[in-house]
Amino acid sequence: MGNFGKTIPMHHTESSSKQSEHFEWLNAIEFYQSYLDIMEQRLCNISQNIGEVEKQKLAAYRDMLEYLKERVHELQIQVNSHLTELEEGEEDDNRLEMSSPSVHHFGLKEKFDLFEEMLNGFRSEFNSFYVSNI
Repeated sequence: MGNFGKTIPMHHTESSSKQSEHFEWLNAIEFYQSYLDIMEQRLCNISQNIGEVEKQKLAAYRDMLEYLKERVHELQIQVNSHLTELEEGEEDDNRLEMSSPSVHHFGLKEKFDLFEEMLNGFRSEFNSFYVSNI
């Protein structure tokens, strides 16, 4: 007869969904870290072939790149920490209420979405700059 008629603890389902999203974020973070390393290499490649005016732009891109690398590292730490909280909290209770880990999860989602928005803006601007200077 399977699981028909059986009650599935909602907290476990909610936690599993959040954990899945955390693993997606961690995979994306790993990709972004590699991508930012590639961007850093591209900055080094064109730094030798540009004039003084372009070097100022290059310095701004380098600063933004460092900022993005710091943000992605912080996100990685926060996501891993929250994932651990979820795994430990799953054993503690099965309440349906909006818990602190749920609120924290939504905050992380906003931070992750904001990071992706900043990275995409940087990518677009930098790629135009890179193509015009290679």
